Amino acid sequence: MAGHLFANGKQGGIVDDRGKFYKALQRGPRGEREVAFYEHAWPQLSGPGPGPGPGPGPGPAPALVGLVPRYFGQKSIMGNVYIELEDVTRDYRQPSIIDIKVGFRTWYDSADEVYIERCKQKDASSTIAALGFKICGMQVYQKSRDEYARASKQWCKRHLTGPESVREALRTFARNGAGLHERNLYGGAGGFLRILGEIEDVFKGQRDYHFYSSSVLLIYEGTATTPEDANLSVKLIDFAHALEADGSRDENFLAGLRGLQDGLRAILAGPDGDEEE
Repeated sequence: MAGHLFANGKQGGIVDDRGKFYKALQRGPRGEREVAFYEHAWPQLSGPGPGPGPGPGPGPAPALVGLVPRYFGQKSIMGNVYIELEDVTRDYRQPSIIDIKVGFRTWYDSADEVYIERCKQKDASSTIAALGFKICGMQVYQKSRDEYARASKQWCKRHLTGPESVREALRTFARNGAGLHERNLYGGAGGFLRILGEIEDVFKGQRDYHFYSSSVLLIYEGTATTPEDANLSVKLIDFAHALEADGSRDENFLAGLRGLQDGLRAILAGPDGDEEE
């Protein structure tokens, strides 16, 4: 194994040198829901690796397969159970990544009243309820200094509490000190806005799942000096609260995606949107 990830003293994921990421399986219904989602989206578990290989068999969410990390099943490591997934950063030399939770609410009608009230309070204290998304963490490779600038989950919770602080974090994410900046990562024919628009189109049609407290990962090559070399990618993650939709559209996630796109457009329209840095 190449290394472990820890947060707040709790054991997190493990990344190996073969293109696999092992996410600790949560106990109880959360872990059961996440496994159920992955097994529906990726019913064919075998394959040569996270690259091209056997495609998924028939499942209830075929439109989502290209948007989620490939799933290989469960694995026991040193007595702990993990979900075995594709390492979505494997093809990057120095990946810059931002984790953005999407949706105007993290609670769902079928949850118990205590859980709903707790979620409402958390949503109101973050930017979820106001913007439809919140930044949960990020790392940005600064090529000129050959180091990462990182913002942890706790830092984001303390500091990214309003629209302007969120916009500033999104500006920071787009600037790698090597020529990349907002307009050529978020805008343009191949920018994140276009990719998010394509994901929105998928969610307009998918009626298999509703996603609560799920995130999108925005990834690009931190060493890139041009947009063409940035290798932009967006992946959906975190499915502990993925619920079967019973044929209805996921309006909450859709609204959150639109809120995120509005936030990126506001940056491009602002005074810093055309800055060279």
